[in-house]
Amino acid sequence: MQRFLFLVVLIVVMPLLLWMAHERTIPGSEFFPPYDLSVISTPGDTAGSITLNWFKITGDDDGSMPLSRYTISRSENVGGPFTEIAQVEFKLPSPSLLTRQLRDTTAAVGQAYFFKIGAEVNGKVIESNVVGPVVAESAEQSGAVLEFQEILFPPTQLRAFDTPNDAGSSITLEWKISPNDVSKSAKFNGYDIYRSKEITGPFALIGDATGGESDLERHVKTFADGSNMDRKSAYYYYVEAKWDGQTARSNVAGPVKAGGQWFHTGRLVSLVLLGILVGTILWFINRAKSGRELFIRKIAGLEAVDEAVGRATEMGKKVFYIPGTQDMDNVQTIAGLTILSRVARLTAEYETKLEVPVSRSLVMVTAREVVKEAYLNAGRPDFYSDDMVYYLTDDQFGYAAGIDGMVVRQKPATIFYQGAFYAESLLLAETGNSIGAIQIAGTAMPAQLPFFVAACDYTLIGEELFAASAYLSREPKLLGSLKGQDIGGKLVFLTLALIFIAIVTFGAFASPELVAKVNSIFTVH
Repeated sequence: MQRFLFLVVLIVVMPLLLWMAHERTIPGSEFFPPYDLSVISTPGDTAGSITLNWFKITGDDDGSMPLSRYTISRSENVGGPFTEIAQVEFKLPSPSLLTRQLRDTTAAVGQAYFFKIGAEVNGKVIESNVVGPVVAESAEQSGAVLEFQEILFPPTQLRAFDTPNDAGSSITLEWKISPNDVSKSAKFNGYDIYRSKEITGPFALIGDATGGESDLERHVKTFADGSNMDRKSAYYYYVEAKWDGQTARSNVAGPVKAGGQWFHTGRLVSLVLLGILVGTILWFINRAKSGRELFIRKIAGLEAVDEAVGRATEMGKKVFYIPGTQDMDNVQTIAGLTILSRVARLTAEYETKLEVPVSRSLVMVTAREVVKEAYLNAGRPDFYSDDMVYYLTDDQFGYAAGIDGMVVRQKPATIFYQGAFYAESLLLAETGNSIGAIQIAGTAMPAQLPFFVAACDYTLIGEELFAASAYLSREPKLLGSLKGQDIGGKLVFLTLALIFIAIVTFGAFASPELVAKVNSIFTVH
């Protein structure tokens, strides 16, 4: 028992430990708090200026937080000091836009600057990352005088990491969308993804992605690169935004290699539920081996087997056994032959004639061995003959017609139909009923069950057919397995119900991070 409990704990606890270790190794989502500031020299501006763009924070436009304004600071050195150069009020008339924008026209042409923005949230000043150096260039300095046009900002914060929970066949890219990537924009043409084995290039185009966000809250887009992936090579990536003839390139991310994971964290719950099921089966097998009685409800069709064979013996007539029309690769056929073993043992003990017509050659060979073994176990090998089991035809209705002819001529007292049946079930069952034979049927074919129920005395429905071997033999391993599957299945559904009730009940009070982690556990990829 101690070894059994240790096995159950190992099955249930180990996946949790593996998942916790795996969670620490998967790259997290890094964000430059809180605005994702991007700064570029304004294209086409002959006077020379610098344009800043940043994503709005919660409370801007909707008034959900007591916010007032953004402050923009500038310095000629990365370490400061920073001087406030402008303020941007909240609640500007652009609620449909994701970003705010400011053009610094006070920047000196040719001078490099560093920028950052800040805002006071709940009494605390939250500042962005420092961005720079950026040099203000006039259109003449850049080589051409351009008509001033809307600025295309590049995607930012590009990350590349090995795709979790795969076989090492892909690398996932994640980036903050370009501020120009807004809904219903006819000018934005999506993103091109480039890859290289060297940071200096050359970079080759490997795919593209449409505009829009994969994660609305974080304003990020994801792309999985699985094209001609070499697991031994490290790759570098960059993403290029396309807008109205312009392109803007992100930072280069890498190096990163694709690698397979030993454990799929998205299937952790499935493994735990499987552990519950397997543990329950092993527990009941252990109880059965220890001699404890396991309650299995009575199955009327199997209880009547002795009576049906006894009636044939009293009448001096044959017993017909039909093992279905499918081959040995069908589990219903195997279950039917298990019941045949019990029937053959009874006919051997009662010295009753048995006939087993089959429609598949492999079934014939297997059925002969089953019947022969049953006669040997009953101590009556002299009554056995290979002619008891014989082949008729593979044709579905030819097989049914052959059996019906023998039934009408020989008028057996008992007929068993155990296995997989199709349309022939109606012909067989009605013919046997017409001669007054006791008929016991069993199949897992839903469409044929009504015919058997209407025309037969007893019918094994669905899993009753598969449970017959354990029910008839009373062998501890089979009984424990049968009982364990029955109780284990109920425990699995009960566990799922409790988990989902807990999620629904406490999900509203949990932190978003905890909800996201729980969601990742229940997500199967």
